[in-house]
Amino acid sequence: MDLPSARAQVVVNLLTWAGSVLVAGSGILHFFLWLNYGYRHIPTIGPLFLMQAIVAVLLAVAASASRLWLVVLVEAGFVTSSAGGLIISINIGLFGWQEASNGPWVWEALVIELAASAILIAAGGVPARHWLSTARPRRREGRRDGHTGALERATR
Repeated sequence: MDLPSARAQVVVNLLTWAGSVLVAGSGILHFFLWLNYGYRHIPTIGPLFLMQAIVAVLLAVAASASRLWLVVLVEAGFVTSSAGGLIISINIGLFGWQEASNGPWVWEALVIELAASAILIAAGGVPARHWLSTARPRRREGRRDGHTGALERATR
């Protein structure tokens, strides 16, 4: 990530790594629940828990290794959707399964995922904003014969 100062780079790197550790922790927790608490036997939810565990660890490694703001924001979206799925599952149910708010590791998972989401949005948002503010729009060139399109004429 290309940021305006070395200090900003250090802060963004630390936020990325902290958020990625929390995302990996969420994945490990999902695998633990899948393995030890019978979630693997719940139709649809079981495979989703296993998939969440695998994808969480892969995204955590990818974001930590690359530190690309787009990968960090994808990781933030992933963990935010995981927290959203848990909230929906508690309140109205999801795929025929309603999680109890006092279920195993529910609040711990929610805190981990929401904290990871906030940290990663900050980590990815800072360089994304910097990139967007420094990106220059490309000028369209007219045709070689000197004719220009109506849009190009209107913007001169």
